[in-house]
Amino acid sequence: MKKHITPIIMQSETEDCGVACLAMILGSYKKFVSLESLRQTCNSGRDGTTALQICNTAEIYNLSTNPSSCNLSYLKKDCTYPCIIHWNFNHFVVLDGFLGSKAIINDPARGRIIISPEELSKSFTGICIEFKPNSQFKPEGKRWKPKDYIISVVKANFPATILLTLSAILASLSAILIPFFYKYFLDYLLTDKNSNTKLFFTSLILVAIFRTAANGLFEKVRRWYQNSLKATTTINYMNHCLRLPLSFFSGRYSSELIARSDDNDFIIDTIAQQLISTFTSVLLLVIYAIIMVRYSLYISLLSIPIIILEMICYYFINKVQNQVIAKTFQAENKITSTTINGIEMIETIKALGAENGFFTNWAGLKSQIFNTKSKYAHNQTLNSFLPSFINQIANILILSLGIFAIVKGNMTIGTLMAFQAFFSNFLTPTQDILRNNNKLNKLNTLLSRHIDINSYPEDEELENEELDCPALPSGKIELINVTFGYSKSLAPLLTNFSLTIEKGQKVAFVGLSGSGKSTIFKLITGLYQPWSGKILFDGKPRSAFNHSQLIKAVAVSGQDNIFFKDTISDNISMWDESIKQEDIIKCCQKAYIHDSITRRTRGYSEIITEHGKNFSGGELQRIEVARILASKANIFLLDETTSALDAKTEAQVLKSIFEREATTIIISHRISAIKDVNKILVFENGKIVEEGTHNSLFSANGLYSKLVTTE
Repeated sequence: MKKHITPIIMQSETEDCGVACLAMILGSYKKFVSLESLRQTCNSGRDGTTALQICNTAEIYNLSTNPSSCNLSYLKKDCTYPCIIHWNFNHFVVLDGFLGSKAIINDPARGRIIISPEELSKSFTGICIEFKPNSQFKPEGKRWKPKDYIISVVKANFPATILLTLSAILASLSAILIPFFYKYFLDYLLTDKNSNTKLFFTSLILVAIFRTAANGLFEKVRRWYQNSLKATTTINYMNHCLRLPLSFFSGRYSSELIARSDDNDFIIDTIAQQLISTFTSVLLLVIYAIIMVRYSLYISLLSIPIIILEMICYYFINKVQNQVIAKTFQAENKITSTTINGIEMIETIKALGAENGFFTNWAGLKSQIFNTKSKYAHNQTLNSFLPSFINQIANILILSLGIFAIVKGNMTIGTLMAFQAFFSNFLTPTQDILRNNNKLNKLNTLLSRHIDINSYPEDEELENEELDCPALPSGKIELINVTFGYSKSLAPLLTNFSLTIEKGQKVAFVGLSGSGKSTIFKLITGLYQPWSGKILFDGKPRSAFNHSQLIKAVAVSGQDNIFFKDTISDNISMWDESIKQEDIIKCCQKAYIHDSITRRTRGYSEIITEHGKNFSGGELQRIEVARILASKANIFLLDETTSALDAKTEAQVLKSIFEREATTIIISHRISAIKDVNKILVFENGKIVEEGTHNSLFSANGLYSKLVTTE
């Protein structure tokens, strides 16, 4: 038996299998690194992680790697465990070793499983990465646990949590009094040892009233606690998301982020209900155990195996349940994303006649969810059936032992009934604890996704929000020896790139797709940070300016026109109250969209629908130009801003833009949009290969001339 057991770390998303496997390898050597840290180091994106990225990242964490192409014989006899192996050509898993002829697989999508040699042979693609700590490797960190987040929530809301706990204890303790009434009624009232029935029934009514009031108080406090926490956590979540850098969003789908926002409700519900319930259940267990022992130590001790058996059943069922829950979340995220994409692309799908193909793909994903939920339902059935069966056996056993004790004179009928009631009450919190474990398993999965966002560092530029810097950049831009790429495991797109654009200049970027034009835009706006080098505004780095002011100084128009479902006026002003309605109208006149707006029934109060479907492409582009003109920006970055306009309207709109005397950089494949700029820069493979005016470059018969000729 040759194995090295790794900790189970479930992937947050389908694309995270590589970083999750590496996290498990590091964890097996007592070095605990969050998935988010590994994702950033790997530069993992929507396409997942490659074997090369895994190896490079492992080396950063002082793990020597040995990637190889091997066969099953090598895996079984010579491989160093744990290792990462490629699975079904689209997945990574950890091989912990072998148990006889069977392989122990730690799958970030399913958890730890033991598979047959046949399944291993079928799924293993021949790629294996072995690991060994080098001399600089040091164990560090601690494995993140859900309790860390829960404790932080409790600490932040400590007074409210105490109030909720006290109300829960009060409601729970009220249930303890009822069995005492059973004993008193059977042993005293029915035997005429005490005939004060009036006091008995009065007390019973008072206890019922107390119990109802206690339960009502608990429900009221619980709902208040849940609603206040939901509001706080949801607001904090959204605020944190808006402060994250673009690199975070580029690696995730919108459906994932929406789903994680909805996770907040379940997390708070679980904390407010299941965790408090678990605490009070433990307290009740202790109280019930003391009372039962006082009634009959002998029967109490014989009841222990029943309880242990029930706990064992729950444990093994829930162990499988946790893995099923994680797999269900991943499948649901995937189908949600597919559904949203299908709705957004419905015109393309119908135009291509691809309805059947899309439906087949969608139905396949849906069937995976049904299969996973079917397995979950099967486990849930076992969860409800087994405890009920065990309880019946326990009640028969207690009743038999109690009757035997009554015959011997060691117990009264009232004591037996009270004991049986206490035992049933004892099993209830036991089952609650174990049943709550189902939701705690789900909570564990949700929190691992939740912490993925909460642990992500906010945009560094936001640290300058409080900086006192009243003047906006006037428009001079310098890039000095900038090196940048979208993945550090690949060659950089820009290497030691330098460029100076003077204040008020009109410059055009020209080049084939992927030559680096749009990347320069993203670096200037601060959406991405260079690996090395400097980006200066008026000779100062971004850190010298107030972040909010610097954002206002740069107006961007991308290839995709993005609009909110709001009025035309609000989409132009972007809710900036300093921009008056008359300013909006003037800017729309300069963008030659004013007449189109006023012809609509509601004018500037017209609602732009989802994706601007109630406007043409040209109208949307002109509204976006009006948005740029309404801003206080001194720098305009225009990426195919006039591509949907006719030549006459384009010339009029560009004239209005150039009249602002702001530094303007244009990306366009249309000669009409760039022929009148001060300077044209021709890009190829991340470098400027030609520079000049339209006439000089065209007559040079270089790359620019070829691009213009083939337009």
